Amino acid sequence: MDDFPDHTADLFDQAAERIGRVYEQAMLTRSPFHLSPCGGCGGPAFQQPCSLCGYYPMGGPDPRQPATLDQFRRSVENSMPGGTGNLATWYFGNFRKTVAYKPHSSYKAKVDDLIAEAARMTDLPNADAVWQHVVVEGNRIRRPGVPAEALFLWSAVFETVHAFDRADEDMSRPSYYGSNGSYSTSVYVPTGLRDKAKEGARLAVQAMHGDDDAWEPAVDTLSKVISELKSLRARWVPEGNLNSAQGNLDKVREIRAEAAAPAP
Repeated sequence: MDDFPDHTADLFDQAAERIGRVYEQAMLTRSPFHLSPCGGCGGPAFQQPCSLCGYYPMGGPDPRQPATLDQFRRSVENSMPGGTGNLATWYFGNFRKTVAYKPHSSYKAKVDDLIAEAARMTDLPNADAVWQHVVVEGNRIRRPGVPAEALFLWSAVFETVHAFDRADEDMSRPSYYGSNGSYSTSVYVPTGLRDKAKEGARLAVQAMHGDDDAWEPAVDTLSKVISELKSLRARWVPEGNLNSAQGNLDKVREIRAEAAAPAP
């Protein structure tokens, strides 16, 4: 194994953080990025079914043979035209296989933008180094844990912003359209409210990526959105979800107030 590049653990940590942050800025939700040996083929995996062998412990096909370095190397390189792929394009490229990746969908546009951004990323560990670190040495690549206030803020962002995704799902159901094709008023999203929610989420991401001045406006903006959503009494946003989101924002305020309080 002497021919493997000398990549330190710090480089893997930095790669995980960079990939995670790019995802969070685009998707406005916490990144699930990690890599560990697949329980089926043993290759680097970040999901089930495994992107290399399709192994799924809850009933998927068993891999016929272990993954190889050459297989993983080709998978990474071929994630972009001309064999120019890298770890990030390989990871984001697999999002194209999900059911949400549909023509003309906002999710497709986000994924395509992510892959374009990933293609510009440099100084990422190459396939050989990832294989050595994950498969040969048995390490995991993942971001460090986050403090409690960040976990609460992520939960609030998810419930608030993704309430609008539920509205979009409702609007796609035929039952919400009349016989003449007109749209039912049972799903109503006020103009500007979705943008306000996204702005709150963007501020939250900035805060969790190190901008201390963004915490307060993020919490305030999301709280206002929750209040407006409650006033709609929209059935696509269960009130319990909104109460949970607001409770998490209140916990963020409490934790930060305690941290800022002078020591006795």
